[in-house]
Amino acid sequence: MKTPKILGEKIVYQNPRLNVKRLKLQFGNKPPVEWEIPEVTDGVAIVPLLPNNKVVLVREWRPAWKQTILQIPAGKCASGNEAEQLKQAHLELREEIGMDAKTIRKLISFGSAAGIHQKANVFLATNLYPSPIKKRPEDEHEYVDTVTMPLQEALDLFLSGREFTTSYTIIGLLLAQQFLLKNRTY
Repeated sequence: MKTPKILGEKIVYQNPRLNVKRLKLQFGNKPPVEWEIPEVTDGVAIVPLLPNNKVVLVREWRPAWKQTILQIPAGKCASGNEAEQLKQAHLELREEIGMDAKTIRKLISFGSAAGIHQKANVFLATNLYPSPIKKRPEDEHEYVDTVTMPLQEALDLFLSGREFTTSYTIIGLLLAQQFLLKNRTY
């Protein structure tokens, strides 16, 4: 497969959460074309797993969907550095569910969609303990309720389509289930 030649690129829109970059590309000897690529801040998402194979989910109104979404805790993390991602994962757990974890393992990093430049970094949090913190000023607008349910029940709920959720929630829960099957104890 041939790779197009990048003739130019520039940012045509920018704010703290999103850049839109316009690329001028040439595929072979065809006339150049322009593509706009959204670049969204990368994020972390965490599957908080309790010893009884229950997960702690959060229910939060999400502006992008104009509805309440049930999902695993998640937040922005611009750093590609795994130490910074872990730090942000701990912070999101404390802010969103009032708990922290003694053990956090990276499950996967993946691109959110082929046409958007954004990476989701998904972690599994175990050995949870209470550790609430005050919300940061930039998070004061968030109203989050927690929902605890068996991992399998959460998967059934989302995979059946009875409840709308995010891709990182489904991927995270499936990988947590796979982790449990391979490691009977954690």
